[in-house]
Amino acid sequence: MSTKLTIKEALAVISVSESSLRKDIKKGKVSSEKDLQGQRRIDVSELERVYGQLKHANGAPELDAAG
Repeated sequence: MSTKLTIKEALAVISVSESSLRKDIKKGKVSSEKDLQGQRRIDVSELERVYGQLKHANGAPELDAAG
């Protein structure tokens, strides 16, 4: 099962502004879907595909399983 983040959660792990993320979604650069409550959700793998390595919410880069 994949992890899907809200826009607010996504902004905590990527280095772009909210307006840039929303533009990328609107242009189709980033895929997203709406959940049952109408909130936009973005798959973590999609964020990695478009923006590269994600960071933790505290600003430190996420480490992969190797280190």
